[in-house]
Amino acid sequence: MDELPVCALICLGRAAVASDCSTGDTACACHNEVFINYVTPCITEACTVREAFFTKNQTAVQCHVNPHVDQRFIPIIISFFILTFIVILLRVASRVVTKVKFWYDDYFNVAGFVAVVVHTFTDVALSKHGLGTDIWAVPQENISTIITFTLVGSCLYLTSRLLVRVSILLFYLRIFTTPGAKAVITWTLAFFVVSGVVALFPLIFQCSPVDYLWLQWDGTHRGHCIDLRLYVWIITSVDIAEDVWAILIACSLVSRLQLPLRKKLMVLFMFTVGVVTVAISIARLPYIDQFTETKNPTIDWIPITIWSALENYIGVICACLPSLPPLLRSLSANKISSDTKKHKNSRPLAFHRMRDDEHELGGSNYALAHRTMPTYRDATCVYQDGSVIPGHSLHMHRDAKDWERQSL
Repeated sequence: MDELPVCALICLGRAAVASDCSTGDTACACHNEVFINYVTPCITEACTVREAFFTKNQTAVQCHVNPHVDQRFIPIIISFFILTFIVILLRVASRVVTKVKFWYDDYFNVAGFVAVVVHTFTDVALSKHGLGTDIWAVPQENISTIITFTLVGSCLYLTSRLLVRVSILLFYLRIFTTPGAKAVITWTLAFFVVSGVVALFPLIFQCSPVDYLWLQWDGTHRGHCIDLRLYVWIITSVDIAEDVWAILIACSLVSRLQLPLRKKLMVLFMFTVGVVTVAISIARLPYIDQFTETKNPTIDWIPITIWSALENYIGVICACLPSLPPLLRSLSANKISSDTKKHKNSRPLAFHRMRDDEHELGGSNYALAHRTMPTYRDATCVYQDGSVIPGHSLHMHRDAKDWERQSL
């Protein structure tokens, strides 16, 4: 205990007198409430932050008190990374199998996935430097590093959110091609991009000078910062409103499409899965004050780290869902094709393929709200010898003058 700073030794001596603990009586000092209640505020007021953390660390060792460690975010992040990576691979497979060209919505979604992966795995790497451990037990040279990379992670979080939203709205533009729909989606896209970019600047330059953000913790530097609590509440409220607006746009436009009821309900379900993202954003709200006003950030940042990771990973998954049904239809079509090998002398009249003007909802004529074509529900593939393979439907597109098989 001799290596403790003078300010701490003075407080310990006064606490020993106030509590009737004799000098050097470690057992009394560790468990006497009067001693603890006296010495803690005394050290906080008399010592610097670095001295207080050092004293807390040394006395905790003497009293056999272990720091609180919370690294539950690591398995959660890894699990959702694996799940989202699989969904991304399925999206890519869908484009390859159905021979649909990659478009901007695919690129933005993958970019959003990369941003959230870098963000969340930065947090995992920081766990080795002390993130998830009581700040007084973290090596003091690591504290500024943790705060700096937390700022980087926050920027990547906002960037990922923006990229995923852009991906979803670009998908809307690809399938909803009426002038009115395109105007609403375009203006929404412009607002989302502007608000997303603008939100980054107050976050990056929240303190003046900028490095005061990660240096201020020890109380020896001068500077000033914005009201971070107010900023986070505003950004979170805008994010929730934007997500709700994007869902309402999708529901409104899908409800006007001339699709079979079953398919319309399926499409609506895919779009409204985005409600899960809104629910996660709302679940983050109780942790905002803890995140912005904490005295123990390396522990108190963990809940919002978990919710932020889930929010972005699920956002990427939601953006991928519309691309999965075409993959399932193609796999089903391949199975049917394999069943045709027994018809050696027969040639199928048509095979399924996605044309360049088709999309995940089933075809450009649906998106343009043209008239639906008659459906023949009793056959999937008709052969010249009259044999059929049941289980799918045949749609005749009069504008294309061909037969096209589609899954119901």
